[in-house]
Amino acid sequence: MGIFNKNRKIENPKNITEELKPYVDYPIEKDRKKELLKALDKKIGECTNENGQLNFQEVLDEIYDSCFEHKEINAIEYTYLIQVLSLYAYHIVITGTPIDLEKL
Repeated sequence: MGIFNKNRKIENPKNITEELKPYVDYPIEKDRKKELLKALDKKIGECTNENGQLNFQEVLDEIYDSCFEHKEINAIEYTYLIQVLSLYAYHIVITGTPIDLEKL
C-alpha cells in the first residue's frame, strides 16, 4: 500500500490544516504573509485549467520570477511560498480538496 493511501485513511481532514501550520512558520510579518498568500491564491487560480488541474510548474516559475527578476519578494518570502505550495499539494493528495490558504 502506498504512503498516501495509508495516510488518507488515518488523517482527519478537519485537523490537518492545524497540523501543517508549524511547517510554514517563517519570520515574516502577519500582514505581509496575508499579502503573499493572497497573491499565491490568485496565481493558483490563474494556473488551474477548466478540469481543475493545477500547473505547478507555471506557479513555481511565476514565484521564481517575482523573487529573482522582479524583486517583488525576498529569499525568505520565496521559501515561504514554495513551502505553502508544497503543503497545498500535500493537502490535495491527503484530503482531495485544496487547502484554505487563509487558515495558514
